Amino acid sequence: MMPVKFHPAVFQDIADAYNWYQLQLNGLGDDFINELETAYSLISQMPLS
Repeated sequence: MMPVKFHPAVFQDIADAYNWYQLQLNGLGDDFINELETAYSLISQMPLS
């Protein structure tokens, strides 16, 4: 599995998106984070796909 590297600014973008989703509907921010984690896992498992 390859590690996924991020630009330092991405963490603030993710936090901002999480907060926006949470304001739309409680728990939606958590769903957003779960989807990101799933995508990152797939990217690290199959980086050339």
